[in-house]
Order: sequence, then structure tokens, then C-alpha cells
Amino acid sequence: MLCPVCHKAQASEKVEKIVDGRFIEGHVCRDCYIKALSMDKREYYYMFVTLPDKACPVCGRTFGEFSESLLLGCPHCYKTFEQELLPLVDSIQAK
Repeated sequence: MLCPVCHKAQASEKVEKIVDGRFIEGHVCRDCYIKALSMDKREYYYMFVTLPDKACPVCGRTFGEFSESLLLGCPHCYKTFEQELLPLVDSIQAK
């Protein structure tokens, strides 16, 4: 599985945190593991709970599905996931 934070490396590390009494775990690459450890509870919840379940209102594809396959479901996905895709596109174009 590709790292859901940077989308560059394989998710090989498991991070765990209790947020508002709820145990939440996620898998990230080594570099993002260090970042995840210092995330505040709100950032962590967004990254591992809210974001993966965010779905395109037209085709229903989730961001979690995109993170695993790097395939969007329809043209509307670009607008739905615009804020999440911009850093990824920027990093690819910068190379």
C-alpha cells in the first residue's frame, strides 16, 4: 500500500493514537511515521479517519481507494480531491 500522506513510498510503519477515546491506527512510510508522531489529534484524525473515507459525490470512489491504486474514478474526483491532489501533482512536476 502506498503511503496515504506523501504518496511516494510504501507504507511500512504503523502509527497508533487515541483520539477522543477512540483507538485509531494508520500505516505510513518511514519519513511520514516521524511526522505522524508529532501530529496533533485533529490532524491525525483527519489523515487516518476522515480523509480515507472522503468520497466523490458522483462516482463514490474514496480517497482511500485512490491512495491504494492512484486511480481516480471519474472527472469529478479531480474537484472533490483537489486539495489533496495538489501537493502530489506539485511534487511530480517538480522532478
